[in-house]
Amino acid sequence: MAHLTMLTENPLINKQDKMFKAQLETWVLQQGHELSEVSITTFTPDHLETDIFILAIPVEQDAYQAFKRFLQSLPENTFRDNQVFPFILGGTMAHVSIMELYLQPLLNRLGIIEALTIVPKSTKSQKQQYVKQLFSQSRFNQFLQPYIAI
Repeated sequence: MAHLTMLTENPLINKQDKMFKAQLETWVLQQGHELSEVSITTFTPDHLETDIFILAIPVEQDAYQAFKRFLQSLPENTFRDNQVFPFILGGTMAHVSIMELYLQPLLNRLGIIEALTIVPKSTKSQKQQYVKQLFSQSRFNQFLQPYIAI
């Protein structure tokens, strides 16, 4: 059994972010593993004992800045011995490009080599179908399954 820890800016309040968490939690439990959520305000070095980190990076300006400041405060190579998967939760491609430009070097400094994974916001006209595509078993299998020993 693997333990996954989702690191968030604060408890997720955005509806789509909650859906991401619910689908991730469902997938993790179906795989026979466990998931916990840790806020950046309650993170301690003890949390580094987890098997896999999921960074749930918000796009809202204040939340993103708080998350970025938290990452900047960590010592170099903090996550070097961990599997870490950063997910950008929402935004447009322009938001994602800017975040990628500024976040990827910071993530690399922390020992995270995985590329940022984008979970874009859906448009209202295609919301139901799009959300199903975003939060599907196959997407979590694609990103996470190779790193979890069953």
